[in-house]
Amino acid sequence: MRRVAFLIRFALVVAASSGIETALGDPIYVDQGPNWTAEDRADYYTRDQGSRLINLTWLRALKAKDGQPFLSDGLTRYGFLPNPDNKANLPVGLHTTGPAESPMIGITCSACHTRQVEVEGKTYRIDGGPAFMDFQEFLSDLDRRRNRQQDGIRCICCGRLQTCDTF
Repeated sequence: MRRVAFLIRFALVVAASSGIETALGDPIYVDQGPNWTAEDRADYYTRDQGSRLINLTWLRALKAKDGQPFLSDGLTRYGFLPNPDNKANLPVGLHTTGPAESPMIGITCSACHTRQVEVEGKTYRIDGGPAFMDFQEFLSDLDRRRNRQQDGIRCICCGRLQTCDTF
């Protein structure tokens, strides 16, 4: 019965939070039990699961639609959460993999299954919770930005510099 009451309260907190929350400081990590450690969390945020989205160098070279670097906001516009422990300065759920001279970006379960809510001025992070992120929009924008960058490279290679702002 206590568990049901807790789950109802938890669902209300999640439902009451709107949109994508921004951390006001270090989040308070919701207790996941004695077997869930900070090391487990770090592993969950960055464990290679075989995906390969884009080369890290390419990702860092991309520009957002407003001309700013694609990574300038830490991808919070899509709902990604900050991960200050990521050596490549990537958000929760994105990691580097592959050879050091040409690292690729991969995605982990934690991108879509880590939630952050603000309650009474405190920020709580729930590992394993449903994220408020727009993964489809992230992939669509990533593809559009990559194509635009690639088109610019092709134009430079053929001697013409053309820009296209339709994306």
